[in-house]
Amino acid sequence: MESNGTAQYCQNCGQALDSTAKFCPNCGTAREASQPQSAPTQTQAGPMHPPPQSGPSAGKILAWILGILGVLIGIPIALVFLIILLRLLGIF
Repeated sequence: MESNGTAQYCQNCGQALDSTAKFCPNCGTAREASQPQSAPTQTQAGPMHPPPQSGPSAGKILAWILGILGVLIGIPIALVFLIILLRLLGIF
C-alpha cells in the first residue's frame, strides 16, 4: 500500500489505497494519479454525504398508507357504482 515510502489514501473517504488501484475499493472514487495523497488530517473537511438511512423514509411510509387507503376506499365506491349501473340496466 505504499509508493515511494508514502501511503496513499482516497481523497473522498480516506481509505488506504493499494499502489496499483485505480479506484477506491471502499467508495469507488477514481484515484488521482498526479500525486500521492497523504493521510487526511483533522483540519481537512470530510465528504459531505448524508448518512445512510437504516429504514424506510417517511415519504415511502406515507405513500404506502395513502395507497392502501385509496384501495380500501376505492373498492366500495366502485362496487356502489357497479350496483347502480346493474340496477339501471335491469340486471340486478
